[in-house]
Amino acid sequence: MEFLKIWDLVLRRKRIIFFVFGLFFLTVVIITHVVKPSYRAKALVLLEKNESLTNVLELLALNISRAGMQISTDDFKTDIAMASITPQVKKLIIALKLKNRFGKEITPRKLLKTSYVTNKLFPQPFIKVKQYEEAGMLEISAYSPSAKEAAAMANTLGRLYIEERISIISKEYEKARDFIKTQMLIHKEQYYGALNDYKSFQMEEGVYDLTKQTEELIEKMQELKTSYEENEIAVTEYTAKQAKAESELVKHKTLIEDSKEYADSEIVQGLKEKLNELSLELRKKSVDITKEHPDYKQLEKQIETVKDKLKKEAKVVLSTKKYVMHPLFEELAAKMADSVINLEAAKAKRKVFKTLLDDYEKTLKTLPAKTLENTILNSNVTQSQDLYEQLKKYLVKLTIAQSIALSDLRIVEPADVPDEVYFPKKVLNYFLGIIFGLVWALVSALLIDYIDNSIQKRIEKTKEKIEEEEEIKEDKSVEVEPANALQRHVPPQIQPRQVPLIGTIHRTRYLTSKAIISSTPTQAQVLKEINVVGDGILHIQEEMPFKSFLITSSLALEGKTSLCVNLAVTFCMRGFKVLIVDFNLVNPDMHNFFNIPSSHGGLLDVVGGKIALDECIVESKVEGLYILTAGNRASDAFVADSVNLDSLFTKLKDLYDLVIVDTPALFASNDVITVGRHVDCAFYIVESGKVTAMMMEKLISVLNEAALDVRGYILNKVVKKVQK
Repeated sequence: MEFLKIWDLVLRRKRIIFFVFGLFFLTVVIITHVVKPSYRAKALVLLEKNESLTNVLELLALNISRAGMQISTDDFKTDIAMASITPQVKKLIIALKLKNRFGKEITPRKLLKTSYVTNKLFPQPFIKVKQYEEAGMLEISAYSPSAKEAAAMANTLGRLYIEERISIISKEYEKARDFIKTQMLIHKEQYYGALNDYKSFQMEEGVYDLTKQTEELIEKMQELKTSYEENEIAVTEYTAKQAKAESELVKHKTLIEDSKEYADSEIVQGLKEKLNELSLELRKKSVDITKEHPDYKQLEKQIETVKDKLKKEAKVVLSTKKYVMHPLFEELAAKMADSVINLEAAKAKRKVFKTLLDDYEKTLKTLPAKTLENTILNSNVTQSQDLYEQLKKYLVKLTIAQSIALSDLRIVEPADVPDEVYFPKKVLNYFLGIIFGLVWALVSALLIDYIDNSIQKRIEKTKEKIEEEEEIKEDKSVEVEPANALQRHVPPQIQPRQVPLIGTIHRTRYLTSKAIISSTPTQAQVLKEINVVGDGILHIQEEMPFKSFLITSSLALEGKTSLCVNLAVTFCMRGFKVLIVDFNLVNPDMHNFFNIPSSHGGLLDVVGGKIALDECIVESKVEGLYILTAGNRASDAFVADSVNLDSLFTKLKDLYDLVIVDTPALFASNDVITVGRHVDCAFYIVESGKVTAMMMEKLISVLNEAALDVRGYILNKVVKKVQK
């Protein structure tokens, strides 16, 4: 069904369709042949991600600021920006002498940013850079009216970009290299300092290998203990031998005395002391040197020499005597001398052994503290040496990484001179011209058909309305009580030319329901009559301008409040900003039309100074319409005589385009006269069939005496009289 409607539209509007399609397609053909062709060339630059520098810095646990150090391709925008920064583009423009469409040197901004449509219709050199994040490549697209120039632009910019990246990477690696070299110098000095401290400690404490020294010390203490025990046995044996020799010789007093003389000889005493010293030195040397050492052998030789001298000295002392001893006594004397010498030597060794054992025990006790200090110093030396060696390795790795990183930047696909035109592509343009031409043709046909139908419907409705009105005039005649019916009873001094009739409003239930008249079909006639009244008031305003007016009546319930509200709505529909003031202090009713609480502040509160004006004015749902209710009526007498009314209405006239004041009936309150002095003019309403000639006469008389500027009156609640 829809297809048939469209086909019917095509048949009805085929001329429009053919015209629009032909015009659009002809425009495409002309542009395709007139526009200067442009070419596009692309170059691909490889951006392999190399994290060697980052890895080295992480291994070093360094927190170096990476400001300006963009070595990875994580931030792809950086690569694009680097390839399209102004200095690189300027170098490109200078190198290739690029010109714009007017033959002048192109600016970097125009080379990078240009209007898509403008560059298509009026081509000039243009560069576009984008990156393939997953592939790690940078695509440089160059557009130009010259194919060779486009290829040269892409390749040259790629080369400039690589040179800039190489320069930046070299600086970054150089910065890291300098840092590593600085750290190497620091750790080298620390290594030498730790090594000197370690050597000084070894020299001062005589430490070369504490573990080995401890083992040797314990071994020597075991040897000393063994030697000490053997020496104790020898002391016992020599003591026994000496005692035995003494018991044999006790029988011979002379021999005993000679023995005492021998023992008391100074030479013998000196030799004994010498023997003790040599024995002590020999034991000390045995700790540091072996028995094969020349010094050790020399000490042994000296000890043997001292022993021989002791034996000879004994013979010399005994040979001075003048008697001859029996050979047996000589042998016993020799044995006794040997026992004495050996016993003294053994006792000297005992002292040496005890001294050495005490020294070794003291040395052994100091070894743990020395071991700890030696370990700390050795650890410092090792740590400094390891860090220094590691930094040397990192320096070598950094150099290798730099070479690898620089080799990763290269143009993997240089731009070739393009053979095909990038724009315009004739076949594609013709195809798109046909498609879009048909679309625009159909849209134009639909739009024109819609406009024609709308106009035709309006014309038909107008014709029907005219026919209905003519038919009503022929079949029915509606007699309305004319406005002049009341004017016949108006006193002679008030003529219609002086107080004109502004309009008439027929009686309707819509004006008695305290509601706002809408534009619905059932209320359209009433709204039209109110609009006529509004037109009359605006016409009077054009002749004698005013911004505020009141509406009053002779009696209550003649329709003043309803007329004020609906008249204000019609003014708002014309774009006016309107304020309705409820000055009906006898029986205020304005708040009921807009569902405003009766307790809400209003006019009396503002004039009495109790509430600010802005807080009392209420904005209605009708755009541009505001309401100021009567407020608290307890201040009625005060407000009636208040001098603040004049300043209040002056301020209101400045804030709003029109101020409409609803007042009570003239015969019910003097408030009409009070407020009438503060507004620009007045209008009064007359209910048809209710107000008599005497009332009209009295009304006009009071208004004239009060010197109010009465501009006209409205005839309300006119009854329709229908006759066949």
